[in-house]
Parts: sequence; structure tokens; C-alpha cells
Amino acid sequence: MNMKKYWILSVILGLGVSCKSEHEEVYDFVEICQNNYYEGYGINAADTLLAFEEDLITYHLLEDASYTSYYNLLQELSSEVYFDSYPIRISPKAPLLTLNPQDLQSCLSESFGIDSLRLTQTPYYALQSDLNLYYTSSENIHISGVFDRYMKHLDALEFEHPFIRLEILKLLYRWYFESERQKAQPL
Repeated sequence: MNMKKYWILSVILGLGVSCKSEHEEVYDFVEICQNNYYEGYGINAADTLLAFEEDLITYHLLEDASYTSYYNLLQELSSEVYFDSYPIRISPKAPLLTLNPQDLQSCLSESFGIDSLRLTQTPYYALQSDLNLYYTSSENIHISGVFDRYMKHLDALEFEHPFIRLEILKLLYRWYFESERQKAQPL
């Protein structure tokens, strides 16, 4: 391979690796900001969500912890389908049902000196923007619209980062609770 082709190839590969590293670094810091938020309420969100994941797998509501299994479950639930059994108990007072970290961009900037533009370049931010647009522009919000947006923006590469996986788990945790609540209500 001549030197010019080698240089072009190394630049292209370097850009791909650099973009991935940029997202991973931003996700690492967003995860810290989010963990700090929950810890301020005395909650270890990651432990709670990973225990929920284990329960989903144990009770065969999720095949395993792979992206494919998550994707298949999101696809199934996007048909407005509730979970079909409820062996897991989530208290109606569970803080993860209602607490949402606010202003992660400020935390990134103030705590770590990260330019908020870096967050806006991630698929997670694109997902959040798409969800906000959906919530503000639709009269009828359906869970299928939410699940579809998660599947559209977060692929297997994004799923590899623990922050993204926990975000999807948080969505499933909340939908599981809502599913059980809906099923318990008399017709």
C-alpha cells in the first residue's frame, strides 16, 4: 500500500475510533452526573436497574442481557403490549418511577468542563430531542412512539455503554410498573 493510501486509511479509521471514544467519554460523564443525582436521593439506580434486569431474565421476560434481546422486547412492547406476567414487584413509591435527572448539560459543563456541544452530538441526545418533539407535538402519546424512538436512535454500538443500557432498563422498569398497574385496574 502506498504511503498516501495508508495515511488516508489511518485518518478515516482514526476518525471512527475518535467519534466512538468521544461518545463513550461523554456517556461516562453523563452517567456520573446521573448517578450523583440519584445518590442525592439515597438511591443506587444502577444496582436497582441491574437487579430488575436479572429478574426480567430469570422470569423469561427478557431472553438475556444482549442488545438483540432488548431490541426484541422493545419491538414486542411497541405494539402497545403490556408485559404478560408480573412476577416482579415494584413499589408504587419506588423513586425511579418519578425522579428524572434535570439539566445534565449543566452538570457536564460545571463538573467536568465538557462543552455541551459534545453531548448534542450523541445518539442519546438525538433520542432525547426526538422524544421531546414527540411529547410536545402529539395530542396522543403512545408507548409505541417512545419504544420506536429508542430503537431508531440507540443501536448495538450505543447499547454497549452502561449508561445507555441503564437508560433502556429505566424505560422498561417504568413500563413494567405501568403494565402491572393497568392490568390490576378493573375493567
